[in-house]
Amino acid sequence: MSPVWHSSAQQDRAVLALLGAKRGGYFIDLTASAPVKDSNTLALERDYGWGGLCLEPRPYFQQRLTSTRSCTVVGVGVAKVEGTVPLTLERPFGARSPYSALENAVVAGREGEVARVLERLEAADYERESTVRAVTFAHLFRAFAVPRHIDYLSLNADGAEDDLMATFPFETHTVSIVSVQRPSSQLMQLFRAQQYVYLCDCGLAGNMLFVHRNVSAMGAINGTTAIGRVCHEWRRNVRIAFPLRRPHSKTHEHGNR
Repeated sequence: MSPVWHSSAQQDRAVLALLGAKRGGYFIDLTASAPVKDSNTLALERDYGWGGLCLEPRPYFQQRLTSTRSCTVVGVGVAKVEGTVPLTLERPFGARSPYSALENAVVAGREGEVARVLERLEAADYERESTVRAVTFAHLFRAFAVPRHIDYLSLNADGAEDDLMATFPFETHTVSIVSVQRPSSQLMQLFRAQQYVYLCDCGLAGNMLFVHRNVSAMGAINGTTAIGRVCHEWRRNVRIAFPLRRPHSKTHEHGNR
């Protein structure tokens, strides 16, 4: 039976292809959000026996993740200094936040759905401010015995990626593949400094993959030719999933950016 993919832009499928359909891998999903819809890690966990951490500070999504997933659900934020940090809580919009629903409708070109989401956003207050406990990556990794080699980091922190990754313990932990949407120049500079190279993007909504230059994943995907093939397939699969949206950016092989 063919796997069922759940990522919004086929990231799960691309990551698994790059790692040679690896079984028993380890991921960190930051932040995990909904347990099924648009999840970058569910297929890895369910169909390939992966484990890992699903970091999700919002109570609504914590509850759904705990009842649905087998990953370790951690209901804290990540910060440079431990303490409490502000948190915007969104009222659920079906299985998604209203902003996720709006983005998905725009990406897919569903104009009617876009209008409906906008109307509902205007008619109600979907946000309230709260706080959440935050810990450092180092604390988190010690507490949950995170392996020194992490196969996949799904990074989606609603614009806080720069601050979060500035505190990542690169000196003790290595990640094979990182997926992130629209990384800032600051984040890309940090990746380069830590020997992570841009692999390719799917041409949709700025979703990109980065890989560590020296990890075993590079051997598992048999070098540049296989990388190019996987990246080509990633873009093709996204075009099939979103036929109304034509990818616009070029694919680059690793090391070119």
